[in-house]
Amino acid sequence: MPVTDVKTAAEFDALLASSPGGVVAHYWATWCEPCGAMDQLVRQLSSQWTGVAFARVEAEEVDELTERYDVSAVPFFTFHKGAGAPLDKLEGADGKALASKTQQHFGVASSAARAADGAAPVAGTQPTSDAGAGDLDARLRELTTRDPVVLFMKGDRGE
Repeated sequence: MPVTDVKTAAEFDALLASSPGGVVAHYWATWCEPCGAMDQLVRQLSSQWTGVAFARVEAEEVDELTERYDVSAVPFFTFHKGAGAPLDKLEGADGKALASKTQQHFGVASSAARAADGAAPVAGTQPTSDAGAGDLDARLRELTTRDPVVLFMKGDRGE
C-alpha cells in the first residue's frame, strides 16, 4: 500500500475513517535529515503491513494535526485505529521502535508481501544470517548503517 501525503486535517480524518486496519502517521519537516531516513523505513513498512495505511504529514504545514497530537519534534509518529485518541506515539528517528510499535498495534507483517516486494527485513526486527566471505563488504555495510550508533569492541568471544 502506498504512503499517503496528507495536506489537511480533513484528509487525515477521512483516512482514519476509511482505514479499518489502522493508520501510522509520520510527521516530518523538509529541513530534518533524519526524517528522510525514516521516510524510507515508512515506505518499507507500508509494503509489509498491507492492511495498515501509512501517512506523511508535513508538521509545519498542517498545524491543526500537530496541535491535536502534541507534535513537539520531528520525526514523530502516531498510531491509530479509528477516530479519537491515538493508540501510541513515538518521537525521534528510532527505526527499531517504529517497527516494534507497528507490530505491537497491528500484528505481524505479511511475509507474502515482503517476499513479493523483495523488501529487506526491517533493521533490528529479525536476526541476520552470517554472511560468507564473499559478502563481507555487504555485511559490514549493513551492520554499520542500520543503527545510528555502532559500538566496536576489542577482544574475542572467549574473553
